[in-house]
Amino acid sequence: QLFPYTGMAAAERLQRRDAELLRSELNCNMVRCSHYPQSPYFLDACDELGLMVWEEPPGWQYMGDAAFQALVLQNVHDMVVRDRNRPSVIVWATRLNETANYTSLYAQARQLAYTLDGTRQTTGAMTNQSTTGWAEDVFAYDNYDSSNGNATLRPPVPGVPYIVSEAVGALDGAPLYRWVDTEATLAIQCKMHAQVHDIAQSNTAYAGLLGWAGIDYASLNGGNRIWHNIKWPGVLDTFRVPKPGAAFYRSQVNPTVTPVILPVFFWDFGSSSPASGPGPGTMIATNCDRLEIYVAGQHFATGTPDAQDYASLSHPPVIVDLTVDGTGSPELRIDGYLGSQLIGTLQMASDTARDRLVLSIEDASIAGDGNDMTRFTFRALDAYGNQRPYVTGDVTLALTGPATLIAENPFSFAAYGGVGGAFIRSQPGTSGTVTVTATHPTLGQASGSLTIAPATEANFDTGPAVMASPTPPTTSPSPPKPATPPGPSRAQVKAALAAVLSPRGAQARIAKLLHNAGYTFTFDAPSTGKLVIDWYYVTKPSRTSNHPKPRKVLVASASQSIKKAGPVTVKVKLTPRGRSLLKHANRQRLTVQARFTPMGESTTTSSKIITLKR
Repeated sequence: QLFPYTGMAAAERLQRRDAELLRSELNCNMVRCSHYPQSPYFLDACDELGLMVWEEPPGWQYMGDAAFQALVLQNVHDMVVRDRNRPSVIVWATRLNETANYTSLYAQARQLAYTLDGTRQTTGAMTNQSTTGWAEDVFAYDNYDSSNGNATLRPPVPGVPYIVSEAVGALDGAPLYRWVDTEATLAIQCKMHAQVHDIAQSNTAYAGLLGWAGIDYASLNGGNRIWHNIKWPGVLDTFRVPKPGAAFYRSQVNPTVTPVILPVFFWDFGSSSPASGPGPGTMIATNCDRLEIYVAGQHFATGTPDAQDYASLSHPPVIVDLTVDGTGSPELRIDGYLGSQLIGTLQMASDTARDRLVLSIEDASIAGDGNDMTRFTFRALDAYGNQRPYVTGDVTLALTGPATLIAENPFSFAAYGGVGGAFIRSQPGTSGTVTVTATHPTLGQASGSLTIAPATEANFDTGPAVMASPTPPTTSPSPPKPATPPGPSRAQVKAALAAVLSPRGAQARIAKLLHNAGYTFTFDAPSTGKLVIDWYYVTKPSRTSNHPKPRKVLVASASQSIKKAGPVTVKVKLTPRGRSLLKHANRQRLTVQARFTPMGESTTTSSKIITLKR
């Protein structure tokens, strides 16, 4: 949970966004929190998204004296007590990461977790496979084996539940995976992550595998694995932009929901790239049955998933020979098919004269409370939106409106590799429009805007409740408390929800969802309570799908605790899956469901089916 420029001082929105990225964009179903209990905001999102969590106390490769060990037990106690009611947490790490077998201490830590919780197993990452002195329930091993440039895994330890707690990282393959590295280096990361997951999927004795790592992070330890005080083993960079290494994870999704064709290469014939193109053994991450590849408008090759080398993956990558003549700046087109149906197309341009600077802001609105913040990225892209590597020149940023820019300004594309990012933080008690502009000497200018919404009580986090000491009894009886006023009638609640779901308003909000990745609206709350709004797309069953029954896909949602009756500003956010699903929609029927639960009352639900037209 380290972020550029802010360290761990990141707003709720950013902490939650990391869980959304792991679950919805990388298609992961589990995350290891390393090496400390994560932000409650992150864990809130894990609870809501169904992202399973391994949680562990703070510590890494070191064990101290008796006072230190007492602190370890206290940290385990605090971790379990804080998060034992979370459905996402499925295992406690009761040993410090990669430490030796302090058998007595770790037996106490395990028993402490049992006493305080008793519903979950315990674990802790090991650097050897010996069970001598081992004191947990699930044996977890950091496996960084490789052979001849390929990632390998050791067989599971027999007789115990076994999970791979780290793999690939920066100990296999290249020491660094940066945007300034060659496409061949960046492709190694994708290949190795696919290889270890294929091995783990092939043997049910592996309970699972956690790849190292999701996101690049600041560090001062690691020798040649450190560059600009950052470690670079993430499949997402420190600004959360997917590297080629993320393509494998992004492709492991049902193609009837999200067709995926992702190049694990750059289509670039400049001085930093091969003049003959990516060459033999080029990987394309996909969930398609077949890829038809065209170079300069001419059919070049047919690619099918490599079910021999990646037999256990749901969607193996396609491996092809892309040795081409780069003269004349040929374009690349890849058509993806599911059976005989064309379900997706990727185009890539090699002509750098058409490259552009693109700026993307993650949120359409943030709260004007002085705490809320959002991330934006600026990238050098080709004419079709693919990353253009090895771009030089500085990007200069400018911001107007009631917000603070948190950035390195100017930002060196040459140093980082054609990708950059920064943050916009609201200023307390303000509202209005904020515009941020990025300027590059050759790629031109790009800008984006967002709204700072007026802060209301519901925008503020009141923090955990503080239990006051009991008041001593008084000699005279306390006056009787006034009767609690009756709550709103069911008709009042239904009327308020009906306004939210009005057809006219719903159609307008669809446009805002698609163009701004979210929207805000005012809900006339009839009382204190909880408002939840969900937008769903119901998939059609398919014979070839992994989901033969209809399945609801959440495309947007809002959740708001309401502390007093009256108008309340509510923020609806488009999910990453929703953004992908609706991007190319021609006509989709969405089910919108709104639920309001008055304080101490039962929930009232209203729903409406609306049609998306583009």
